[in-house]
Amino acid sequence: MGLNILIPAWSFYPSQEGGPSNALYWLATGLAKAGYNVRVVATNRCLKPGQVVENQWTRLNGFDVIYGSVEHHHALIETELEKCDVLIANGVCSIKNFKLNKRALEKGKKVILSPRGELFDSAIFHKGKLYGWLKCAMFAIMRMAYGQRVLYHVTSPEEEASVKKYMGTNARMVLIPNYMILPEKVEADTTSEPYLLYVGRLNQIKNIDIILSGLAQSPAFMNGNV
Repeated sequence: MGLNILIPAWSFYPSQEGGPSNALYWLATGLAKAGYNVRVVATNRCLKPGQVVENQWTRLNGFDVIYGSVEHHHALIETELEKCDVLIANGVCSIKNFKLNKRALEKGKKVILSPRGELFDSAIFHKGKLYGWLKCAMFAIMRMAYGQRVLYHVTSPEEEASVKKYMGTNARMVLIPNYMILPEKVEADTTSEPYLLYVGRLNQIKNIDIILSGLAQSPAFMNGNV
């Protein structure tokens, strides 16, 4: 198809810093399989020494990726921005990303913004109301600067509602859930006692304490054998 797609990533597979590290990997994989030329500029955050080849382009599952230092990340992105047709930006709550997106639009690039949960109230106000209102002011500036020139990639109806709330009801959006290739089905060990398994970061925004409090108030759970 010939389109050159640039994906800047603060952290990227095999980093396990957060969900986007893996979600962006599968997004890049899917785009590459669809015939697009995909290049990912990532940092070496949360990667062990020797886990990846750093500071040089590597072919990974049909697309090209480079893992550089945090200090040189934006310089690498700026270089690649000149070559791309489409910029897929992960996250929206960064002044550096805002400036990058504006430059991309000024250069005639297509810009897709993927908030990755950053427009949920729990993410905006997790450091207090003042911090949250400062973010809201930044979103107002973004609305004026971007208009309808950007496309928002949301992964759920709930995220679609959050984008409309902070970026305007006329914001252009496409809803594509996070996809991944699953391994072969593993048969469960039915001889063990049933249990609940949580997979994810232990972070305030995940509200694990609310889940635990809810379970503690459930007679069915407390009197069960889980």
